[in-house]
Amino acid sequence: MNQLFLIKISMKRCFIFQFSLLLTLNVYSQSAEDYCKQGIKKIETGNFNGAISDCNNAIEKNPKYANAYNLRGIAKAGLGENIEAISDFSKAIKINPKYYDAYCSRGLVKTDLKDFKGAIADYNIAIEINPNCALAFSNRAALKTDLNDYAGAISDYTKAIEINPKDALLYTNMGVLKYKLKEFTEAILDFNKAIEIDSTNLLAYCSRGLAKTILKDYKGADADYNKAIEINPKFPLAYYNRGSLREHYEDYNGAILDYTSAIKFDSLYASAYNNRGMVKTILKDDIGAISDFDKALEINPKDASIYNNRGSVKTYLDDAMGAISDFDKALEIDSTFLDPYVNRGVVKRHIKDYSGAISDFNKAIEIDSRCSSAYYNRGMIKIAMGQKIEGCMDLKKAGKLGLTEAIWELSQNCK
Repeated sequence: MNQLFLIKISMKRCFIFQFSLLLTLNVYSQSAEDYCKQGIKKIETGNFNGAISDCNNAIEKNPKYANAYNLRGIAKAGLGENIEAISDFSKAIKINPKYYDAYCSRGLVKTDLKDFKGAIADYNIAIEINPNCALAFSNRAALKTDLNDYAGAISDYTKAIEINPKDALLYTNMGVLKYKLKEFTEAILDFNKAIEIDSTNLLAYCSRGLAKTILKDYKGADADYNKAIEINPKFPLAYYNRGSLREHYEDYNGAILDYTSAIKFDSLYASAYNNRGMVKTILKDDIGAISDFDKALEINPKDASIYNNRGSVKTYLDDAMGAISDFDKALEIDSTFLDPYVNRGVVKRHIKDYSGAISDFNKAIEIDSRCSSAYYNRGMIKIAMGQKIEGCMDLKKAGKLGLTEAIWELSQNCK
């Protein structure tokens, strides 16, 4: 059973509430501006409905006030009303076709709606209008990262940093991108710069800790997680990542404490429940592990790895049918996931469903031709079925791939 750490780094994208004030304001437009200022404050506190009300009043005072439509669109996006938000951004752009902030806002919402082509087009227009709009470059870089255009993303982040070299978030996101590209040393340099600009940048500390872990600087990684926790003792990601590091050290009790803290400060942290469940299996607390996997799946029922993990524990508990059901579900979610095929095949072998087991091991080998456990189990079944020549060939293959059990079985069954 493979352990999955599920460590994730958040790639932040954000609205920057920039509002281009009209150069000429008469009495009623000034009143509209006042409403918008009130709306900005309400958005900052999460009072989106209140902000919408203020924007409605601003629009009533001045139906041609583009800022009010843009601000109302941001508030609607905050409520998840993305289609209505796009309508407002479009109205702002119709009033002021050079309103690059509205293009940036609309591009971000289009991204949420999976209209990636439309989002890129909006960012391109914003940059054409204002070549020094760091937000447009930053948001376009984040989208290009999602689309696996890493070279384009690096180019955009580089330009955004050139425009705004004091924005710690830009360096953080550049570092995250380089981490994805396995450029860990270069990523650390970007995280260093982010922390130099903002010494309270929690995401930069946690991300740098991950990169240091990959480079086996475990002491440095631990120091980064500790620093993040010192800055904000309620930051769940820092506890989660430190828990993974403690797990690596085989400090399982310490890992459980950290995962528990992560859950305390984020009760919907499915990955923390999953990882805590994995540690509990190591400590032979199978019932506790099942409970954690149940909770993780309640939060995230589309995670195939959690079903696989729970199925593995059910195997230990001799709940063959329950295990098979979990492996079935994992493969329903992800039909290319190797582990559930191997694990389900092992259970089927145990209950003497040899045909079903061989089918699973065949599929596992199709996915990964170097899957030694699939060759081993398939070989043992074939020997049990009297197909000694074919079975010994499978054991020989598993042995060549480094599985010691296969080498021993070869000496016993294939002389």
